[in-house]
Amino acid sequence: MAKEKFHDADMEQLIQGVMALRREVKKISENVLIGSKSVFNNQETMDIFGIASATLKMWRDTGLIGYSQVGKIYLYSKEDIAQF
Repeated sequence: MAKEKFHDADMEQLIQGVMALRREVKKISENVLIGSKSVFNNQETMDIFGIASATLKMWRDTGLIGYSQVGKIYLYSKEDIAQF
């Protein structure tokens, strides 16, 4: 059996496939997280959407996403996240 050479194009295609798989795994894990909880804090909400704290603050300030506030803690319900 002859050894096949692995070309740069093959490597690039493999890398793209792995990256696509990682994105899908992340989506699945986020869906599992959302399904298992009813309330999320800032960090969890930023992780779900893949955003920075400034973006989440802007979404709150402009009314794009619903939230509740207890003292200095912002909470986002499963419904708030699903509606967004």
